[in-house]
Amino acid sequence: MVDFMKFDWISDRKFISIWGGWMGNFHNACREFSAKFPHVVERMQSWRDIHDGLMRDYSVDSIDSEDSLSIIHADLNIANFHYDGAHIFVFDFDQAKRAWFELDVA
Repeated sequence: MVDFMKFDWISDRKFISIWGGWMGNFHNACREFSAKFPHVVERMQSWRDIHDGLMRDYSVDSIDSEDSLSIIHADLNIANFHYDGAHIFVFDFDQAKRAWFELDVA
């Protein structure tokens, strides 16, 4: 596990690049899966459904079309993967959902 409290990870360019690279590769795979198996993706929880529907009635700007939703991890924070110096090993997919890729970055 990365020692969050040391904060040395925050300026480690290699680590940040690996973390971002994993996310980009994951999003590409999710985009492909979503295109091939839309009927499977439709059965996944959406961003409106998680946390007992907390966001269910939240309105979004019309520019944020829900037609562009895909699968995201939704909790890709530093506590949800291991790092061996060359790769990250991601776990904790319980919040995976249909949402915008940007939400993973946020």
